[in-house]
Amino acid sequence: MRVSVRTPRVGALAVGCAWAFASACGSNASHVTAPPPDTQYWQLGLNHHAITLAAATAPYDTITLVATPLTATGSVLQWSGAPSFVVTDSTVLSVTAAGVITGIQPGEAGVVSSLTIGNLTLTDTAAVWVNTITPPAPVCASLIMQGTFGLVSGLITPNCLDASGNAIPNVAMYYWSSDSTVATIDQFGDVNYGKPGPVTFHVEATVYGITMTDSLPYTVGPSLVAAEAILSRTPTNSTSPESYFSPQTVTIPQGGMVVWLNTSGQMVDVVFDDSAAAQAVPPQWDPFMEILYGLDTPGNPNLSGNIAAFAPLDSTSARDGVGVRIRYFPQLGTVNYHSALYGTTGTVVVVDSEPSSVTTGRALARRATPPHAHWRH
Repeated sequence: MRVSVRTPRVGALAVGCAWAFASACGSNASHVTAPPPDTQYWQLGLNHHAITLAAATAPYDTITLVATPLTATGSVLQWSGAPSFVVTDSTVLSVTAAGVITGIQPGEAGVVSSLTIGNLTLTDTAAVWVNTITPPAPVCASLIMQGTFGLVSGLITPNCLDASGNAIPNVAMYYWSSDSTVATIDQFGDVNYGKPGPVTFHVEATVYGITMTDSLPYTVGPSLVAAEAILSRTPTNSTSPESYFSPQTVTIPQGGMVVWLNTSGQMVDVVFDDSAAAQAVPPQWDPFMEILYGLDTPGNPNLSGNIAAFAPLDSTSARDGVGVRIRYFPQLGTVNYHSALYGTTGTVVVVDSEPSSVTTGRALARRATPPHAHWRH
């Protein structure tokens, strides 16, 4: 990982020195050396990442790319060198040394910009779609995002609309996520969840010279599968260890599963207040659980209801099924359970998980330049 370099605190040093040695301090402070530019160079950012042009139809066939070197904080890094530009398909478009790209014929191509500072070379890429149109070119008046989200993934489908609300066809789009640890999005709009939490999806489109951006906030819910570790502890004023559940409460979506992993070193049971709420893993998930946790093996039968006392893990992968039990929870609500052997307790909270559809809800997206935050190399 790159680490940003802090500029020396010249001002604080000068004040401290002036208190004791005024004249000498001024001389020393003037010799503080700034960090080398390549140690500050963090990313190369293009001003456009998804461009739609017309083939040989001025003025809609041309646009200028600008590549800017940036620091880790997104500020512009002053550098006299010029970036280079390379086209992936010269039959579709051309590019000059100054970054002026021109659509030649219908098709798709990329423009890769690179810049070397010191010993470090970074790149950024713009996707370009070239269409055949009849002038005048349609004007992108609004960019509207719609997201459809399910248990484990989602799909973002943006539309660039003209002033009459009609979708402009064959428009290049560029997507990015505000937090890729929560959810990622690829350049087809496919979303995959990483962990529960809030995230904002962004889209950019530069259509026949007009750049539009839009964003769509979403909160990723709990994972379809929650792991419940069974650990061992010895209570105060006791010499007998007991098994307990960690975390004590897990949250899953409706139709989710809980995996109990017995790492306590001793037998443990799970008794539900409502044993009918804990079901066997359904057929559609059975193959995955077989691969991951040895479901349907003698060490991990696929059953419903209460979990009889079972032995601890005897392997690190749990794929032999020993030390593992799984239950499926199809109904909303709170399911409390306890261990009859030790008296320790746990809770499964099952929340709504119906696939949802979300739109930006705005009639007109704001014309803007994309933020530095999505530029990456």
